Amino acid sequence: MKIAQYHDVHHRMRSGDVIAFAARDILSQMVRWGTQSTVSHVGVVAIDSAAGVIEIVESHPLSFDKDSGKFKMGVQRNRLLSLIEGFQGQIWWLPLSDRHHQTLDQQLLADFLQANQEREYDFSQALLSGLDILDDVGLTHTEHDRSSFFCSELVASALQEVGILGEVNPSEITPIDLCRFSIYHDEYYLLTGEAVEIPGYNSVD
Repeated sequence: MKIAQYHDVHHRMRSGDVIAFAARDILSQMVRWGTQSTVSHVGVVAIDSAAGVIEIVESHPLSFDKDSGKFKMGVQRNRLLSLIEGFQGQIWWLPLSDRHHQTLDQQLLADFLQANQEREYDFSQALLSGLDILDDVGLTHTEHDRSSFFCSELVASALQEVGILGEVNPSEITPIDLCRFSIYHDEYYLLTGEAVEIPGYNSVD
């Protein structure tokens, strides 16, 4: 893991890269406990080339939009810099590998994200997926459903749509699962917060 400032690396970010978060609120702490991990939330980078803005598409149970001054829920686009400013916790940038970027269909990714804009947040699937500690006894298996999304379900579905992820069930993918798939560049970057590494990053086929 490398430590970097957003302004030093933002020009290297590309659509399809993953942004991971570890906030300090109660909900994030519950996610980290349920998944036994350091990561509580993920989103996917979407470059608005026309406006020259780096956004992330994420599905959030409830977030405050600094630009509009309103609360919003579900699948949404936010400026990455706005999320970083004043964030309490860690934010990491996980660049996709060069091989995956070379094969990624940018238009297909953009179409998928646009088609699912403002989908509702999937509370029930998020709860079941987050309880990984109960998976071994068969109590929390979930079926894939694209009518609504929680954060890592949305990102996994997007990466599956463009052929980066294979036969996985996005509704079973937690934020830490997504960070551990071997689809990234060898190096990842901490953009804000204390220096905490993501265990198992880029290690699971």
